[in-house]
Amino acid sequence: MIKVAHVTPWFAPAWKTGGTAVAAYNICKSLKKIGVLVTVFTTTDAGLNKKLYAHSCNKIIDNINVKYYKCGLWNLSFRQAFFSFGLIKGIFKELKEYDIVHLHSTRNLYSLCVFITCKFYKIPYIITPHGSLMNDYINNLGHPLAKKIYTFLIDQWILRGASLIHYLTKQELNKSRKNSYSKKFTIINNGVDIDYDRNINLEKIKYPLKILHVGRIDPIKNTYELIKAIFHLKKYNIILDIIGPQSDKSYFNLCSEYITENKIKNIKFLGSINNNKLKKIYSDYDFICQPSLVEGASMVLIEASANGTPCLISN
Repeated sequence: MIKVAHVTPWFAPAWKTGGTAVAAYNICKSLKKIGVLVTVFTTTDAGLNKKLYAHSCNKIIDNINVKYYKCGLWNLSFRQAFFSFGLIKGIFKELKEYDIVHLHSTRNLYSLCVFITCKFYKIPYIITPHGSLMNDYINNLGHPLAKKIYTFLIDQWILRGASLIHYLTKQELNKSRKNSYSKKFTIINNGVDIDYDRNINLEKIKYPLKILHVGRIDPIKNTYELIKAIFHLKKYNIILDIIGPQSDKSYFNLCSEYITENKIKNIKFLGSINNNKLKKIYSDYDFICQPSLVEGASMVLIEASANGTPCLISN
């Protein structure tokens, strides 16, 4: 039986961290169903500066063996996934026991550790960047110059050494060519479970029109502009529910203040919802609206479409 190790900064049930945790979970669950021996190496980061577990531990999540490593260095305890001494140690110590490694990240210390380990033990590895190599992500978010320097000095060797780069869409491939340093690639979309019992097929939309927006409250998701748009359509009977964590407090306050100042009653923040529960409520809405400024391959659009809920998006 083939043994596959998945290395990812985030994994279920860290749904608040975004699409990487969801996508990695779906891939591992599907591999497990066809008899592949899967082990996940990840951190205890739950997102929003919180931890899934207080200490490193092993858990069985939907029959998947998951090794959660505490974030931090010795006595210094960080909650975010950017550094886990335990995960680094686990990569160097245990990956040699596997036939193939699937890396769900780039531009971090874990990818460098996977590269060193796999090269030393001659283990093939695959990288899924989850959009992080796209020009939009490198040029418009965070610290573009630092990203470019790291990618050129370090990340390019990790990418060149991979047996395959797994892109989620043709668009991601095209926008990542400049930063990928590799011609060995495949395109496979993210997958989700389809609930045919809840799948809908509306012939006519009825009012009140129920709209759902899913994603962290952050400028990249363009939530504020969506709220303003719904307000300007106030003569219509529209309800907007927003599901997602408050990853940017100042941006969330901006959105909340606009709602309060304009006495808007038809827009509500529902907070974070468990991913498995979320997939069951898409069909309660007439359509999904995702006006994001940047997306790699949105899990929300795939999940909503799989449940028969149409999506309105930006380009």
